[in-house]
Amino acid sequence: SVHCEPEQIVITPGIQQSLYICSQILFEAKDEVWVEDPAYRGTTAIFEHAVQNIRMVRVPVDEEGFQVETGIKLSKQARAAFV
Repeated sequence: SVHCEPEQIVITPGIQQSLYICSQILFEAKDEVWVEDPAYRGTTAIFEHAVQNIRMVRVPVDEEGFQVETGIKLSKQARAAFV
């Protein structure tokens, strides 16, 4: 139940293509993105190469999931979170 317009929808054949295209659309140089730590290497590789100088902020995951409070401490201005 997401409210959006058709031009806001991107359909791809898989997660890696989705991440690459979305990172091209959404991020600019020096943007910060929260990424789970540990993270799938395929995800971090896309963020490393999709946009020059994007900064991945690795946020720990525990038995309850993504540690949002830690993410805020590490980077309040993060533009997105990949979980």
